[in-house]
Amino acid sequence: MSLFIQTSSHICESQELHMIPVIDIGVCNDCGSCIEICPTIFKRNNETGLIEVIDLPKYPEDHVQEAMSVCPTDCIAWEKAQ
Repeated sequence: MSLFIQTSSHICESQELHMIPVIDIGVCNDCGSCIEICPTIFKRNNETGLIEVIDLPKYPEDHVQEAMSVCPTDCIAWEKAQ
C-alpha cells in the first residue's frame, strides 16, 4: 500500500483545478535530492523525518519537473488539486 504526503489543495481564482506535487513515501529512498534542487518546494518534516511538499498556492512546474528528473526512485508525481 502506498502512502502519499501532499499539501492541502488550492483552487485557482478562476475555480479551475491545478496540479500539485506529491511524494510517494512508500517508494522514496530519502536521498534528499528534491530538497537540494527545490528547497522552497520540498522539506524534511522535523517530527517524522520524512520529506514533504511545502504548502504553496502555486508550484513552479519547471522546478518540480527538475526535482522529478533527478529523483532516483521516481516517487514525485503531479496530482490534480481538488
